Amino acid sequence: MSDAPIASVDVLNVHGLYADPIEPHARPGNHVRVTSHPLLGLPAAPLMYWRGMLDDKSMRRLRTDVTFRDLDGSTLTAPVEVRPDRPIEVHFGSAGGTCIFANLIVDTNQLDVEMYVPSALGPVHAGTRSDFPYSVSAHSIDHLVLRSRSGSHQVNEVRWAALDEFPDIGLDQWTISQLPHPGTIRYLQTDDWEAEVEGRIVLQAPQRRPLQEETGRPAPLAASIEGPAFELDRVMSLTAEVRDKDLPPLLTDLSQRQRDMFAEEEVADQTGTADYYLHQASSS
Repeated sequence: MSDAPIASVDVLNVHGLYADPIEPHARPGNHVRVTSHPLLGLPAAPLMYWRGMLDDKSMRRLRTDVTFRDLDGSTLTAPVEVRPDRPIEVHFGSAGGTCIFANLIVDTNQLDVEMYVPSALGPVHAGTRSDFPYSVSAHSIDHLVLRSRSGSHQVNEVRWAALDEFPDIGLDQWTISQLPHPGTIRYLQTDDWEAEVEGRIVLQAPQRRPLQEETGRPAPLAASIEGPAFELDRVMSLTAEVRDKDLPPLLTDLSQRQRDMFAEEEVADQTGTADYYLHQASSS
């Protein structure tokens, strides 16, 4: 696993989001979404997910070489003091390495930890953590900004993991996701694929009816409560044409490349007038 190549985030990206139990719609727990560039094509086998399990032992192996700076650019020595009028920046990798996970060691929950990631236009804000645990992660973290909402607080240490070192911390196989197809020469055949597809839908089923399917634009908490059976029926109905018409040729038609297959749809404005056509490349 440690020798596996790391795909560029421009062609393959994984987004993770934790849903709190108080969230009215999303099922509590970790939600993962994979996005890929059309030229990468459909997967040749079910996607396998691995995750790093950061227990007390592995947390002690994380790096601590960070640079603290105030907003004037002055370098500070840990422990550092964060006040409402004195935000602190945390920069990673004085010895090199791409930060993908960081954990703040502090004895207060009155901080906002802002995470910034690289972009073509410079570092951009990607999220804020406002309570314990003060942990953030991304494909590449440029720096953090620590802000105090109230009072003066001491930050003793920031522990972080580098991308090339993460496999050494320990990775465990977590789960898989399967295309709704039994398999062909272009896609690995698997047993119980239908049960896996339906199980995945049930596992992530929202707790309430989607707002776009309610009348009167209700507040999120006012939407109708629904169970997994409703979501399974809804998704299977919405994707019937994709499963029965669009997906099979991509996986079975060897006479042409996937990227040469596309769907042409007429797109109309609010008056019903067709202004242009949408060409959707399938994959490669």
